[in-house]
Amino acid sequence: MTDTTDRFEKTPSLIPIRQEVIHNLTQAADSQSKSPMRQASVATIGYDGSPQVRIMIVRAFEPETMALTVFTDARSPKVTGLNADARMQLMMYDPGTRTQIRISGQAELHHGDDLTEKLWKGLPEYGRGDYLSRQPPGEQIAHPGDSWEDTTLGNQNFMVLRIAIQEIDWLKLSAQGHRRALLTWDNGEYSARWLTP
Repeated sequence: MTDTTDRFEKTPSLIPIRQEVIHNLTQAADSQSKSPMRQASVATIGYDGSPQVRIMIVRAFEPETMALTVFTDARSPKVTGLNADARMQLMMYDPGTRTQIRISGQAELHHGDDLTEKLWKGLPEYGRGDYLSRQPPGEQIAHPGDSWEDTTLGNQNFMVLRIAIQEIDWLKLSAQGHRRALLTWDNGEYSARWLTP
């Protein structure tokens, strides 16, 4: 989908922007798609108050509730930070359409519950290996081969982060003039407005 509104129109509609965003997030969550937005830069606040950014894979998107899902290791330092401050921001970019989507929201942490059990069962064997290391993420090891999988751990380190979207800052880069809009969800109420790029 592309933004086909006339940049010189006095009151261009934001409806196509919302439709494009929903389409992009749906594609990002589709494991069969080639969407560059599937790999998102995800920022949290570390346990020491410092910003922390990493790449994470978008696993699911619920347009009805405006929620995204990503997976992590329950022993990851990001979990300690999220327990103290659940705010998250995701940044996605499609170089083909030159579209940036910056998402702000609150994380719900799921560990050892029905949701994690269901999603673990749907995870292919090769994907489970990310959560089967005896050492927690970030721990120092002597050699890359020292981090080995232990299948007896099962899903005990598997955690699901469900991000309730509060804002989406949409930016379209163009030689004819950049366009930017802010889409907001507040207690089920949706609003949108144009911003200066």
